[in-house]
Amino acid sequence: MKRQFFKQLKNGNDTSKIFVSDYQFNDRISNLSFAFSLIFILLGFALVSINFNSLPPEIPLFLQRSWGSDQLAARDMIWLEPGLLLVFFLTNYAISLVTMKNEPLTARILGGTIFICSVMGLIALWNSMNLVIAVKLWF
Repeated sequence: MKRQFFKQLKNGNDTSKIFVSDYQFNDRISNLSFAFSLIFILLGFALVSINFNSLPPEIPLFLQRSWGSDQLAARDMIWLEPGLLLVFFLTNYAISLVTMKNEPLTARILGGTIFICSVMGLIALWNSMNLVIAVKLWF
């Protein structure tokens, strides 16, 4: 199908019937970055779901606030971080699908951004849970 498209371009034929799948992730860098970021986000969900029952009712989630009860949040708020990362991932993926035809560099930038954010999110989630239940995470 790609060869037919390029032959049509050379001949000057009408190319208005181009499908999105022709351009959908021909770039290996954006493929790998989106795939690994989705894996890291799913690892974050798995980490939370495995250790959710052993969390105390309040966990230190807002680490930028002053020390004490200002840092504490309800146990259910631990789902906020992987959930927001998943929304961010889906948004970047949708934008990269739309712009892949005209701007392949944009897809790479969006893929790299979500990859960095998912790695940092997994590390932050690990550290937040490590403060509370270090014994279960290591054994």
